[in-house]
Amino acid sequence: MEPASVRRPVRTGTIVWGLLIIAVAVLILAWLLTDITLDPLAVLLGLMLGGGGALLLGGAVSVLGGRKHFTGGGNAHSPSNEQAS
Repeated sequence: MEPASVRRPVRTGTIVWGLLIIAVAVLILAWLLTDITLDPLAVLLGLMLGGGGALLLGGAVSVLGGRKHFTGGGNAHSPSNEQAS
């Protein structure tokens, strides 16, 4: 178990999914409150391209930024386990 004072970095996927959900909500509100028409395939394509690009960019930044290990994975080793061996 990790001490309460240790903060884990924010995961890129969490941020991207949050932004995608907010973008969909804003598009639905704009569609309901105005007279604009949205092509569902174009909207989906834009959201997928934007989300995929954001995930790739976030992964590249974490790799190039020197993060020493990944957090939250199923096979991730905690520092305490590595020191014990």
